[in-house]
Amino acid sequence: MQKNILKFGFIALVGGSITACLDSPLLDHDRTIAIEATTSAAEEYAASGQIQYANHVNPFIGTADEGNTYPGAVVPWGMASPSPQNQYTKDLDLLIGAPSAASGYYHGESRIEGFGQTHISGAGCPALGAPNVVPVTGKKMYVLEPDGFQSSYSHEQSLAGYYSVHLDRFGIKAELTATQRVGVHRFKFPENEKAWIGVDAIRSLSWSSHSDRKAVATVRHTSDTEMEGTVLVGNFCKSGNTRKLYWAAKTTTVPQEHGTWGWWTEPGKDYAEGDVGAYWRFAPGQTVEMFVGISYTSVENARNNIAVEVANRNFDEISLAAINTWEEMLGRIAVADDNADKKTTFYSALYHSLLNPAVIADVNGDHPGDSFSGTDSDTTYVRYDAFGLWDTYRGVHPLLSLVYPEVQQDMLITLENFALMNGKSPKWVLSARENNIMVGDPALIVLADGYNKGFRLAEPENLFNILYAGATAGDNDHRPRNNEYINEGYIPHKPAKSVLGELINDDDKVWGAVSSTLENSLADWSLAQMADGMGHTAERDVLLQNASGWVKLYDDSTKMLRPRLNNGDWVSDFDPTAMKGEKPAEGDLVGFSGGPGYVEGNAWQYSTMVPHALGELATLHGGTDNLKQHLDNFFDGGHFTLWNEPDIAAPYIYSLLDGSVGDTQARIIQERDAFNNTPHGIPGNDDTGALSAWYVFSAMGIYPANPVSGEYALGMPLFDKVTISLKDGKQFTINGQSNSQTPSPVVSLNGNSHTQGSVSYQQLIEGGELSFSK
Repeated sequence: MQKNILKFGFIALVGGSITACLDSPLLDHDRTIAIEATTSAAEEYAASGQIQYANHVNPFIGTADEGNTYPGAVVPWGMASPSPQNQYTKDLDLLIGAPSAASGYYHGESRIEGFGQTHISGAGCPALGAPNVVPVTGKKMYVLEPDGFQSSYSHEQSLAGYYSVHLDRFGIKAELTATQRVGVHRFKFPENEKAWIGVDAIRSLSWSSHSDRKAVATVRHTSDTEMEGTVLVGNFCKSGNTRKLYWAAKTTTVPQEHGTWGWWTEPGKDYAEGDVGAYWRFAPGQTVEMFVGISYTSVENARNNIAVEVANRNFDEISLAAINTWEEMLGRIAVADDNADKKTTFYSALYHSLLNPAVIADVNGDHPGDSFSGTDSDTTYVRYDAFGLWDTYRGVHPLLSLVYPEVQQDMLITLENFALMNGKSPKWVLSARENNIMVGDPALIVLADGYNKGFRLAEPENLFNILYAGATAGDNDHRPRNNEYINEGYIPHKPAKSVLGELINDDDKVWGAVSSTLENSLADWSLAQMADGMGHTAERDVLLQNASGWVKLYDDSTKMLRPRLNNGDWVSDFDPTAMKGEKPAEGDLVGFSGGPGYVEGNAWQYSTMVPHALGELATLHGGTDNLKQHLDNFFDGGHFTLWNEPDIAAPYIYSLLDGSVGDTQARIIQERDAFNNTPHGIPGNDDTGALSAWYVFSAMGIYPANPVSGEYALGMPLFDKVTISLKDGKQFTINGQSNSQTPSPVVSLNGNSHTQGSVSYQQLIEGGELSFSK
């Protein structure tokens, strides 16, 4: 949903002294302070021509509308992600459909209120954001003023691994960069103004934050140049789960004063707790570097993360290292094209695909315990977090498996260990805790995909036993109404009922009976492939039987997968275009919960969401041609959406059905421009990289419509040439015709005619050449 707000441009830095351009309204007590415009080492490096890939990243893409990305500095899969925060979203905002930015940043908002150290990219609910670093100038810290830390701003610059902005009210140039676990800041303060850097310890994006007086933060000065603290974050999407975040900060510049604040500032006080913060005051005109280490286990580890990852390096050295890390990772997919805009859209999508899941282990291997308490430690792999599996099984993890297998390997071990410790598969993990949001059993898809592709699992038999037990157990919080799913073949829909004139959802367990059935079916089919590979034929057959029940939801009169009641009757007053009504008791005012029976979508968008059973779906439709006609009606009727995940594989079904690559290409050409090089350039919540990964694959010309099958459906390359660097020094090249806006359905693989509508994972990782022509 687009905001009706003032938009402003980005202004390149040039030498000399300038007055800050006031692109947005000033606060009542704002004033314009002259700022000396200087170019940083990072900006000079990006403009030098020495880097080929990272300089094509625009982190502002997705920061408007509902993309929910953030423009701050981060390295690939970084725990620390310092970024400006200019919006704090309340849960009521989402219920009433108010424009919001769960990432804490919305392009064009008029005031920045500090720089949070931790973020999730693209999520639909706010999370993390703590602690908040607030640089200001003036006689005091303004802690008692509602707008005390806010400033209009201008001259924003953002690169892969670097961000800078001018805070106009305070006359400060703020710069951000990062290591894996440390947010790194540099503030250039004006002359003749008292200079302050505060840490608003409790202010975060999480719904257990500043306005919640039950929340408790702590701050402590441990020396003149060091401070540390804790803050409770979490309650992601109202899940109720929280986690303590630990931080430590240090500076190489000795302050003139330090203290804390609660209801008022207290100079010289070293410790405070509650709704509190801590500050340093510096002499005017200084340039101050600040390092903020993050940990989910202890302040000691937060300090150690700084000691190891920063060591004796300064801001410029760290920012150049961050850019070089991005250059290496982005360069694993090299595209050749003269259109800089297209390259920027592509590399920004690849950049956003490599932010989450993110590292949660400290540099010494410590990480939060799987049993929801205590600390575990393991240096044999890197522990990850922020697994939005319902979204990412569709593209992010298949992308990592293909291009970044060493990272995917550690993510698989992370998921396996979570399942082994907790006795059930993970679903949506944040801060090493299960949030149990979204539907289905998506970890089965990711883990089975990894097993089938030859990735290592530490205890595959024990893992399979846990996954199988969860899939075939009775009703439980992880698989609600699983008895009905197994015994009936589908989960019956329970329609809302009227109580005193208000619609109340009678089913407090299942969100979207049709959607949940389809997601469970794909998960069970995936686990059956793992069982087959392990020789567990009896279990395989049980899982395949359970996975086949979705066919009972097919209604030939509407050609839809339609909700049924527990007596077998179809739900009446069926509207396949309905986008709301699934959760009437929860204030479904904007339609994001989905039509009755569906999750964040409608019957059209779920009508082909059986990528593991397209043959069966074609049979139900009366043949392949009839299913293709249904697809034509789907696209031509404007029902396809890229703002959410359930139907994003639909363009590729043509290729998978009978090798109709040209039909898939026509739809890809039609839809792909929803992504572009503007802040509005992601068509919906990026959902920890899910939509961006779709674009990366769709621009390369292949897509994992069913990840566990190992088949990558053929699409339409956007570029003349794409070269994927694989393990063991191998390469796979995809040749296209980027100047053509018409399908190029003639395909060759390694010089030979290729009439199949897909290529296999094995064919890709062995290296070779795929070419598209007319």
